[in-house]
Amino acid sequence: MAGNMSVFQQNDCRRQSLLERLLDAVKQCQIRFGGRKEIASDTDSRVICLCAQFETVLQHGLRRSRGLALTAAAIKQAAGFANKTETDPVFWYYVKEHLNKHELQRYYSLKNITTDIGRGRAWLRSALNEHSLERYMHMLLADANLLSIFYEDWSFMREEERASMLPTMAAGLNSILFAINIDNEDLNGPNKPVSAVANLLKESTQNVTSLLKESTHGVSTLLKEITTASAVPSFMRPEPESDRLPVLSKTVTQDATSDNLVCCDEHDNVILAVELAQKGSQHQYSSEAAPPLQVDVVSGLLPTSTVPETMTVDELRQAIVAMMNRKDELEEQNRSLRNLLDGEMEHSAALRQEIDNQKKKLAEQDERHAAKVQALARENEVLKVQLKKYVGAVQMLKREGGQLNDGKSVAAAFREMVH
Repeated sequence: MAGNMSVFQQNDCRRQSLLERLLDAVKQCQIRFGGRKEIASDTDSRVICLCAQFETVLQHGLRRSRGLALTAAAIKQAAGFANKTETDPVFWYYVKEHLNKHELQRYYSLKNITTDIGRGRAWLRSALNEHSLERYMHMLLADANLLSIFYEDWSFMREEERASMLPTMAAGLNSILFAINIDNEDLNGPNKPVSAVANLLKESTQNVTSLLKESTHGVSTLLKEITTASAVPSFMRPEPESDRLPVLSKTVTQDATSDNLVCCDEHDNVILAVELAQKGSQHQYSSEAAPPLQVDVVSGLLPTSTVPETMTVDELRQAIVAMMNRKDELEEQNRSLRNLLDGEMEHSAALRQEIDNQKKKLAEQDERHAAKVQALARENEVLKVQLKKYVGAVQMLKREGGQLNDGKSVAAAFREMVH
């Protein structure tokens, strides 16, 4: 019970984190571009962050199909014949269920977009450009039955309280003039990191990928040993749950989202290989007189020219267990780096907010100084007028005083003549 509560709390915290990041991305774009004639393009870091956060929300909790087709695709991927993106669910699968024929044709006819990941990203950017994201969000959230088919119970899209805020946030972006390129080949793959910490994340992810590639030869050897012991590939036959190795448990993390740097497909591939190793060892020791195998199915998936001949099943099993331990260490490193990146993003947002506040303060100070200068200029003009009036009055007094002195001298001369 406590374990279930812990998982529930982790999922709730994850959904809250996604909501806060998306709200912050929307707010930053509104502060920078809202209500202005300036165009918001995909060269601005705020626009890039906004698109990435919307993609993360739409990708969160997508269901994974589990069947023979996915198993074969996973083995093809391990052998190097298929990309991981071919087996990953993407939000385009759900979005295209709500598009009409002409809209689908538009995205499938894009020249530089060749993957479903790219089509989903192109749809998101075109919706921002055309201010139609609010309408699409209402459509995506309207059909609860369809949501339950494509999304897990713990996904962001199926939590009504938080998901209901998506149309409101999309409506808040309608005052921004977006001009994002939707026919860009960079949209076909994962987003490129935009900081030094993100580069470290990418580097760590590449380490995990190279580690899994190194295990390809071991998986190939295992399957070849199985083909020599049984007429039917073991992964084509159902096996009881008790046949699995006791050292590993096949668990599926409920937070299988698109922003996890080590995807669940890689984990499933390793677990599948361990199961095959255990089954192969059983067949090897219990079927000495088994007829030869027709290997048409497996030979079409795995290269046999480079398979080493000296590796035993026990050695392969030990190597896979060691590899999984190493993968867990890399996952922990990725999580710590992700936390560091989140911290940097929050710090960057705080700095941008502080810069905006300083700009507002400087603008207010400039306004006050300009008003003060205007008041002083008006006062100066008044003083000039008053000074002119004062000078004129002094000159007038001087003239009147001179005339009075001349009159007094004439009167004195007349009195002297009389006497």
